[in-house]
Amino acid sequence: SRRAPSGSPIWSARSCRCLKQSRNCVAKPETVYLRRGAGPFLFWLAAIFGGGTTVRAWHPWGGVLFVLFFAGMFRIWQRQMRLDRDDWRWLRRAHRYAAHDESGLPESGRFNGGQKALFWIQGISGMVLLLTGLVLWWPETTPRPLREISILLHPIAAVISILGYKWPMRFSA
Repeated sequence: SRRAPSGSPIWSARSCRCLKQSRNCVAKPETVYLRRGAGPFLFWLAAIFGGGTTVRAWHPWGGVLFVLFFAGMFRIWQRQMRLDRDDWRWLRRAHRYAAHDESGLPESGRFNGGQKALFWIQGISGMVLLLTGLVLWWPETTPRPLREISILLHPIAAVISILGYKWPMRFSA
């Protein structure tokens, strides 16, 4: 087992059997979800939460909560998540990390380059979701071309956000 400089063991996500099992249970259904859409698989959730009309009414408010919580996290972590030269080197060599070969990877501080990139991907997709969501929330107040662009970009940003969380799970075990 590897040890940190202080002598305490370093926990490795790749060595955790539980995470390997959870990856198989979560990542594979997520792929099906992304291919076919939420309707066929999550319709029962709408029934639990009051039906499709109620879920559609609450969806924008969930987006507002997402933005508020992410804004707080962004404010706290923004300085720590700046990508430096070592982080860009780490990202160019991320395929080694994915193949469980950490040789040649630059030393990471608290967060490696992949975690920092994920933070910025979530931040950008969150802003796109917020802006397009506002347009879709009040469609009668925006010009038609802006509505059409928002209709296109909103689900694309959602898929990028979901993949941003799911893709690293493929490499964690």
